[in-house]
Amino acid sequence: MILSSEDLPVINTIANVCLPFILDALTQARGVHLETAVTLAGSLAGVSILRSAVKEMGIDLSELIRNQPGAPIFIDKANDIGQEVSGFMIAICKPLKLDPQSGWTQPISEEHTPQRLPVDLVRDFEAPFITLVDKQNLKADLHPFVAALTGLKLIIMGIKELNPDITKALLLNAIVASSKTVPSN
Repeated sequence: MILSSEDLPVINTIANVCLPFILDALTQARGVHLETAVTLAGSLAGVSILRSAVKEMGIDLSELIRNQPGAPIFIDKANDIGQEVSGFMIAICKPLKLDPQSGWTQPISEEHTPQRLPVDLVRDFEAPFITLVDKQNLKADLHPFVAALTGLKLIIMGIKELNPDITKALLLNAIVASSKTVPSN
């Protein structure tokens, strides 16, 4: 799938709808744990990449989901779509006033570990995410881009609290992990 310029306003609008979805879902007494919120957005992007890849390849995941949730899965098409999503994120960084080159692959220290694992976030939030974006009449192929842009918007919202290089690494790690893990639903 190649993203077109006509898709950008729709992706932006729906990412704005996804922000309160994520923030409301993760709000605790002390607020929202930014690392977990960014990881949730990345996890939704990653599982959406996987779902797009298996759909395009005609692969039925139902047996794996039933018998091996959480197992690694490697599909070349997911890598291709993941590269497109990564390129999109890098391109969008500049207008968002984020450095497009730094942070993506830096190690994440223990103090910035999300409170929940990507596989658990996918299990709990993929279905409500799909329901939300389907209400917006979004093509399934654009789900990864909406979730990735939502993650970047969360990074901007939390820029005074946490170095964006840390949150960009969290976002990319969650995307990769969830695009290569059999979901549990």
